[in-house]
Amino acid sequence: DELARLQAEAEAEAQRLKETRRGIKAVAGSTLGLETERAELAHQVRAVTQRIGHCKERLERQKEQHAAKEEDARAALSLAERQWGELSEERERHERQQDDSELALRELRDKHLYARMEHEAV
Repeated sequence: DELARLQAEAEAEAQRLKETRRGIKAVAGSTLGLETERAELAHQVRAVTQRIGHCKERLERQKEQHAAKEEDARAALSLAERQWGELSEERERHERQQDDSELALRELRDKHLYARMEHEAV
């Protein structure tokens, strides 16, 4: 009787041991799966971080290029405005000269007409 009880107890302990081992294997498999997933996620995070870094570098280069182009454009605009001012002054000077020349021509024509009228009157 004692022997049967001890044997039943031993079998129960053996069964619990089997279940515990199965549980350990399941946890180990689950842990391995989680480790694999964690490693994959870490790899993805590194890849995304690297892409973000590349994007930031490209953006910085584009900002520098834009700043250089803007500086060149401002210099070209300044030069064009200065040249426009010089040409406007030159045009005004030519207009004044033309007005003076037209006035002098009218005066000469008037003098010529007056002289011819005096000559014909004589």
